[in-house]
Amino acid sequence: MPYLSATLRSKGVLLTNYSLLDPAALPNGIAAISGQAPTEASRANCPAYEKCLFPVETLTLADQLGSGRFTWHAYVEGMADTEGKSGNCIHPEPGETAPAPTATPGAYSSTANPFVYFHSLLDLGDCATNDLPTTGLGKDLRKVEETPSVSYIAPGACNAGFRGQCPEGAPEGAAAADAYLEKLVPEILASPAYRQDGLLIVGFGAADPPPAADPAAPPAADPLKTGALLVSPLLAPGGTDGVAYDPYSLLRSIEELFGLTPIGEAEGKRVHSFASAFVAAETASGD
Repeated sequence: MPYLSATLRSKGVLLTNYSLLDPAALPNGIAAISGQAPTEASRANCPAYEKCLFPVETLTLADQLGSGRFTWHAYVEGMADTEGKSGNCIHPEPGETAPAPTATPGAYSSTANPFVYFHSLLDLGDCATNDLPTTGLGKDLRKVEETPSVSYIAPGACNAGFRGQCPEGAPEGAAAADAYLEKLVPEILASPAYRQDGLLIVGFGAADPPPAADPAAPPAADPLKTGALLVSPLLAPGGTDGVAYDPYSLLRSIEELFGLTPIGEAEGKRVHSFASAFVAAETASGD
């Protein structure tokens, strides 16, 4: 991934010890927005949708942002119903069997969209209002007042780097993910909101296991240890942070940046936050 590992990495701070909680996307996404731990159902990508729905009392970062008078949007690439119609907050109905995330190449899967698993967002309409296809992202980036306080961008299976999910003959896997970043990230970095005081977090949400290898070959690196990258005008470029982070850390860091109380597993004593780096930067700049 030359764009991510060279061009973009030189602009940010590399979290060398960032690790996922599970190979599947859904448990990591749920943990990152709510602090809820992976379950047997979420690790299996919740084929029975209703068994993974959290009760209305279970809060998410989105709920916290709303209560704090901040704004949020999720931008989910390719979000469409079973008939191919684009829409907001699309999810299986209770009682339906959700298709496997990569059952149909390139198709939308709710497993990439953790916001649709919380009654607190579904029942009160926040999901229908703020969980959107990515087609609106460019417009929202044009003006500071139209850019949400927090944007969660979820690429489709092809652009997320899953093999076998791209059109025939097109780059796939890491090459597809890198090309997606190379097209999207400059638009974000050029936006007025980012240039003012923004933070871009680039991370992997799942581990796509490599093809079967020679059993005599040396063992591969831990697939859950993916690393992550922070890019911000408030951070010195080219830095490295070796502290152990995970999706709970991601949640806690965002909560602390907005003055919110950590929820779920994010409040654990062993969960590290990178928010202090921004506090120091803002203090040094006089903000």
